[in-house]
Amino acid sequence: MAVVRERPGERGLRPMKADSGLMPSCLIPEVYSVWRDQPGFIADQVGRIADDGFYRAIELCPIIEPQDRKRIRGICADHAISVATWLTFPLEAQGLDVCAIDEDLRLHSVELVKQFMPAAVECGATTIALVGGADPGPALRQRGYDSAARSLVEISAAAADLGASVMFEPLDRFAHKKRLVGPTDEAVALFARVRSDYPDFGFAFDTAHAALNEEDVVAALEMAADQLVNLHLANAVLDKADPLYGDHHMMPGAPGFLTLDKAAEIVAAAARIAAEKGLSIRLAVEARAKPGSGKQETARIAFDFLKATLAAAGQA
Repeated sequence: MAVVRERPGERGLRPMKADSGLMPSCLIPEVYSVWRDQPGFIADQVGRIADDGFYRAIELCPIIEPQDRKRIRGICADHAISVATWLTFPLEAQGLDVCAIDEDLRLHSVELVKQFMPAAVECGATTIALVGGADPGPALRQRGYDSAARSLVEISAAAADLGASVMFEPLDRFAHKKRLVGPTDEAVALFARVRSDYPDFGFAFDTAHAALNEEDVVAALEMAADQLVNLHLANAVLDKADPLYGDHHMMPGAPGFLTLDKAAEIVAAAARIAAEKGLSIRLAVEARAKPGSGKQETARIAFDFLKATLAAAGQA
């Protein structure tokens, strides 16, 4: 049985247990993307999620209102819910990149992350989640990775001072996002450099990006096994001739590759990894709400698909 142990800064959170090593997680900025900036809305949803009892983790975007941060922290402490905060949105809104070769841009990016971390911890977050920027091309790729390693060590040091750790999600390099940190083997090598100083640094694995990098998703997941802390079941159309080709945060199922059977295969592999490595891994469905959809419509799709996947994988 995998146990998530209390870290510094998690005072008031009870240890959480997950029989399979998988912690169902709600990716709040995606399933509630249209309303995520409305004061009070996310805190209300966290309360609803806690009362339901299925999710053992949540993933947030930055929460602006101090009273909402306080509410979220209290709810999650009372219900033993693990919290992670993604800083994707402020970084990309300002054109910043923690992997930047330009040193001024790199330092500015690291500083922005550091500025957002205390508010994340106020929500109860014990994990800070990041993505990186554009691939500079083969000739400059090693310089980009050196920049990324420096940034992630500096960010991890600042996070540790707050009682938190850091995870990073590789994106696709070829299809849509065209980012530096993408292929799993390269990401594992980069993260190993960071983990030599901060062993809690984690790999946040996204199935859509692995598939768009033309990787076998299960094989890639197994390659990342020692570093795995987070898994997004994300769908994508892989046919390059299809106008939907790329990373569009689409609902699970056809015309994308992430059918129930495929998701169950991936989740079964993640459960094996968790059991073998003694890990607890957040597991979320990534699907983005669209304007005009009902406020609970996408959240319900993600919830139902995750429950069905866990059952099909023998992890219910």
